Amino acid sequence: MMEDILFNVRCAADCELEDANKLHPLFHSLHEAYGVLTEEITEAKESFAETERMFDRFFMCMRKDNYSSANENLEYIKENAIACAAEMIQVAAMAQKSIDSNAVRRKIK
Repeated sequence: MMEDILFNVRCAADCELEDANKLHPLFHSLHEAYGVLTEEITEAKESFAETERMFDRFFMCMRKDNYSSANENLEYIKENAIACAAEMIQVAAMAQKSIDSNAVRRKIK
């Protein structure tokens, strides 16, 4: 099952890279790649931190047997985890774009 998820995530990263390449050229330098990756990783970290905050809220609901609020928090955790996964897919795509950009620059030199 994990193999299937990983396959689908790789496909999603490939699609994200393809879409990004249609909008923006390859990176001009390692500095540009670093900047773009920094932005994407920061967004992923923020998304994961939000998931952790909601998990802490879920924990408090669980301790109080508050099923209604627990389910609200679980729904938010689910949606935020999906958003976090999407951010990490963007990180993977931009890492590959960096690799591709470096390969082109090496051929030019």
